[in-house]
Amino acid sequence: MASASTDVDLSRRAWQRYWQSDRLAACMPDNPAAAAEIERYWKGEFSGLSSGARVLDVATGNGVLLAWAAQSAADRGLALALTGIDAAQIDPLRFVTSEQEALRSVAFHGGVAAERLPFGDAAFDVVVSQFGLEYSDLDVSLSEVERVLAPGGCLRWLAHGASSAVVVESAERVAQMDFLLAQDGPFAAMAFFTRALLQGRRIARARDRLQASLEVARTYCLKNPPSELVQQICGSFMHMAIENQRYHPEDIATLVEENREKMRFYRRRLRDLLAAQLTPERESRVRESLAVSGWRDVVMSPLADSGTGNHLGSVISATRAW
Repeated sequence: MASASTDVDLSRRAWQRYWQSDRLAACMPDNPAAAAEIERYWKGEFSGLSSGARVLDVATGNGVLLAWAAQSAADRGLALALTGIDAAQIDPLRFVTSEQEALRSVAFHGGVAAERLPFGDAAFDVVVSQFGLEYSDLDVSLSEVERVLAPGGCLRWLAHGASSAVVVESAERVAQMDFLLAQDGPFAAMAFFTRALLQGRRIARARDRLQASLEVARTYCLKNPPSELVQQICGSFMHMAIENQRYHPEDIATLVEENREKMRFYRRRLRDLLAAQLTPERESRVRESLAVSGWRDVVMSPLADSGTGNHLGSVISATRAW
């Protein structure tokens, strides 16, 4: 079992790698219509901001919310003072190819934890967060958000709800990756097969082990449909095993190891997501925390896909008391 420090390091590297791979946002629904619903929600929120409003995005990633805020303001001929922080060492202008004009209007700060915001008291009029603030220690980070908000300023936070589409999809994918990455799973069997090819011995034994593993995977998919990730990976393994003479063994070994590492990082990010979700118990604690501190007009409500009714996340809105 991995130690806590190993998990923290893996999480750090997983998110760092993600934000350096030309991704504007994270944890959005696979369904484009659902993703568009989230964008409409935020642009509706930003449409009410006045010129010069000071906006802080906590756990901004590569700045998708602030890009939308900049676009909304530009459409109305206004300018906003936009700031984004993230625990990862983000650099959107370097790593993101889209929305460059909007992102140039943002002051980004990487390596900044939500629990230790490097800003003075009452420095912002609005604090926003999408699928980010819930990853922090909320007892500390919500206190920091309260501190940096000006009296009368507002918090708008879209969090992972326990029944949201992204959480459900992530749990299914983690289960599939746990199967694929298990000590005796398909990746291990394929790695054993490639080592046999490289060494030029025990190839028949290694092929038998791989075939047995792929048969177990077939049974897994039948019991857990659709298991698309398992089908995709095992299908590629089967192809490489059958056509192995067309490839150099070292190339197969490199490809298998690269994909195993990518999957380990992907699984780590999704495990972080599942750990961050606002379960009913955690949501209740957030409500209680906001109710007893310097907040008013606290509202917690689901954001749903208007087409399907699917839960997209939990919206937490609150106003900093005077």
